[in-house]
Amino acid sequence: MLKKLLEVIANVSELAVIRFSPTGALIQTMDPTRVCLVDVHLPASWFDNYKCQTACDLSTSMSILVKMLGCAERGQNTVIQSKKKGEGWELILSGGSEGTFRKEFMLPLYNIDDELMDIPQMDADVDFVMSAGHWAKILDELAIFGKNIKVTCGEDGTKMSTKEVESDSGMSCLIGLDDVTSYEACDEKIEIQFAAKLLQQSAATRNASCLGPVGDVAIHFTEGRPADIEYQLGEGATARFLIAPRVNDN
Repeated sequence: MLKKLLEVIANVSELAVIRFSPTGALIQTMDPTRVCLVDVHLPASWFDNYKCQTACDLSTSMSILVKMLGCAERGQNTVIQSKKKGEGWELILSGGSEGTFRKEFMLPLYNIDDELMDIPQMDADVDFVMSAGHWAKILDELAIFGKNIKVTCGEDGTKMSTKEVESDSGMSCLIGLDDVTSYEACDEKIEIQFAAKLLQQSAATRNASCLGPVGDVAIHFTEGRPADIEYQLGEGATARFLIAPRVNDN
């Protein structure tokens, strides 16, 4: 689950900050264009074993961390820990069946100037919960026909559409009230546009959830504000993606 989660984060940004505290870990980063913010909370109970006496930050490469975790063999334990006397961080793979080997890796460290942000829950114009697998499938198909996805929300559901200008082809999909677990909307219809790639990348988080593709995703749209997309990862852990809308050039 950790490897799949970090793969999603690495697709958004190469570098990220992991802040460890006695209560758990916070992972936060933004894409290079500063359009998508990733905010992941992993409480201590989410890990098999967790120990942190004083808060500390690990600023490292997500893609390299994913490669290290990819070296784990079946049955091996993964340990990420700070070395003594402030000599950096290491990842250790150990245990497993006969023929597996203990492997140790040094994590690269980077200076990241951005401060971690406290992101509050906010009221939205439209809130709905639906199957994470169905949400991902819709986004995959829409992304085939255009780089931008137009979202139109009303009391009868949410319509998502895209258009490929060069071939003059397009696609639209209505997420109706019968297609969601819950749906709340304001009286007025709203229209927003987002980059299809960022919505599509965030949807891969379903594979990091303890429920997998059958889990749910909570989606919050507000006109003029970033989309707020939240996944439950089990044990109170959450992954949120705040994706800024595109500005209409017309």
